[in-house]
Amino acid sequence: MFGSNIVRVTGVNMALYQDRGVERADLARPRVRRYTRRVWVDGGLHHRLDGTVSLATPLRERPHAVDRGWLSDGDRRGAGPEETGRPPRGIAEWAEMSGGRLLILGEPGAGKSTQLLHLAEALLDSEDPEDTARCPVVLLLSTWQPRTGSFDQWLVAELREHYQVSAALTERWLHDGTLTLLLDGLDEVPEEGRSQCLETLNTFLRDPAYADVRIALTCRSTEYDRLPTRLALDGAVSLAPVEVAEAQRAFRAAGEALAPLLRLTERNAEVAAVFRTPLMVVLAVLAYRDGTTSLPLPDGDAAQVRQEILRLYVVSMLYRHRVLARAEPGSPAIGQRGFSPSETYRYLAYLARLMTRRGSRLRTLLYVDELTPEWLPRKGEERYLPQGRPTGWFGRFTGRVGLDHASTGSMGGVLATCFFAVFVAPLSVYAWGPLPGLLSAVPLSLAVGLLVFTLFGVTRMKPFGREVTFFLDDEGNVPRAATRWTWVAARAGRWVVPAATGAATCGAVIGVSTTAVAGLVVALTILVGGLLGLGLVPDYRREPDYPGEALSVSGRVLRTLLLAAVALGGAESAAYALVGWPWQACLAAVPMSTCLFMITGPGRAWLRTRALAFGGSRSGLLPSRLGPFLEHATERALLRRAGGGYAYAHDALQEFFERADPRTVPEEPSR
Repeated sequence: MFGSNIVRVTGVNMALYQDRGVERADLARPRVRRYTRRVWVDGGLHHRLDGTVSLATPLRERPHAVDRGWLSDGDRRGAGPEETGRPPRGIAEWAEMSGGRLLILGEPGAGKSTQLLHLAEALLDSEDPEDTARCPVVLLLSTWQPRTGSFDQWLVAELREHYQVSAALTERWLHDGTLTLLLDGLDEVPEEGRSQCLETLNTFLRDPAYADVRIALTCRSTEYDRLPTRLALDGAVSLAPVEVAEAQRAFRAAGEALAPLLRLTERNAEVAAVFRTPLMVVLAVLAYRDGTTSLPLPDGDAAQVRQEILRLYVVSMLYRHRVLARAEPGSPAIGQRGFSPSETYRYLAYLARLMTRRGSRLRTLLYVDELTPEWLPRKGEERYLPQGRPTGWFGRFTGRVGLDHASTGSMGGVLATCFFAVFVAPLSVYAWGPLPGLLSAVPLSLAVGLLVFTLFGVTRMKPFGREVTFFLDDEGNVPRAATRWTWVAARAGRWVVPAATGAATCGAVIGVSTTAVAGLVVALTILVGGLLGLGLVPDYRREPDYPGEALSVSGRVLRTLLLAAVALGGAESAAYALVGWPWQACLAAVPMSTCLFMITGPGRAWLRTRALAFGGSRSGLLPSRLGPFLEHATERALLRRAGGGYAYAHDALQEFFERADPRTVPEEPSR
């Protein structure tokens, strides 16, 4: 309880600290630009599948797709191609000619998101450091929900979460036109809320207070045409389908391995029509080009052929024997990470379902640093679990409380028992002697483990819920951030009184059993460790640069603090020895003084990760070595890096794995 409240309060303190820290626009703008380039341009655009084969995909104007009627002629900022005398040469020029407010339409796999990221790259590359405009931010409209409120409120929340920009600064930037909003996937808003999202967005676009904000937005053509109203933008373009001749040219350039597919498209117009999007052409080229296996030709109608191309691509990547996507420096060669094709297929299928279950932005991006037992299915969500798993007592417990609570309670109870035994045993031995001390430490540790098991594994499930465990921090609200130590939080002093009370209680127990001086020594030692732990706060200022960075940084902080606690304990012991106080009591209390490190900040992050790995592996949903598995799937071009996280190589692949049956693994094609 004590540790959980500390997490909550220091988290609020850091949120306030964050707001003060990012109010300076001259510091925030470079950070926002770096994030957009690192995550969306370097991690997204440069690693997209549909950019691996050069294809001509012209942009065509669709002036009637937007509602410009609300603007007077003098307010229309763009100059269309009919006014300039020539068509624009790229997406950046189209956006400029549309006054900075552009709708990008296209069919699935046409490259809408790729064009949006090309626009982000163009804005970043052409930006003058002294310019106050054109600060591009990429946001996923899939996170919008009807209860969000006004569109500017949604923008404030998104920039706060992903770009660490305060609400006040976001509002200022929206009013002065600093931001260029790159909004991806209006079609990914749930259908029942899509019209409301459009109306909310139009209200924002028509607000004179936001007249200087530049916007580019993507949507599938079919879904957009079904909407009852049009967007109040200044221009619209549609990605033209790939010409059949262009797709066949790409097949010829890929070599003899594509010759059978090329001949099929030449004699079957329905099959050829499938390859009118860049994605399908790229998947076919990458699937057949390897030549190490003999893949069958797709058959059936257009929908069946499209699904078959996706399946053949997955099969080719699962069984290939050389690296397609370049591995990170120092990574093992492909095939040496210990994951079979069947395991890879099964885990990717379950992972896609879990990501969809989480919803919003987490449907497309996976951060290792934010994974907690909250990712695991709850009670009543058995459809996410593999049939027949888990088994034994853990399976029965899972059926009663859900995999998330079963994992947290079981792993938390075991670890709490072990840690408390380590923490309390030295003090017990000092107070009551070796044998009585150890005998008393065992039941105390088991009692603490049972308490943790009950609190997290049983009472937090319905119908108990937050009414019973209101004092426990919500796992779902733990930020994805590295834990650091800061004097700002340590000197706040909000928890000095509770820390002193806890230390005094422990000291009183020892004082009654031994001497008053020994009790005072123990209390002071535990108080020093507690105050040291109060400086631990999550660093909200940025997302991880690479997967697992936050956990790695938190681990280093934990090791540093443990060494600091031991050093301080040694110094205290030496000082007490000089004045004739029982220095042995100080050394015995050092483990107890570090207890706070393990229930807040870095220790808590590690405990949550262990609980997730335990539940995921016992249920068969996730591999026990999740990090190496994600790198393994990235090397096979089934996943891709996205800044400090991972995403499926394309949304179509995530949809494929989400629908796939994990129990039916494709067989290796004949050689």
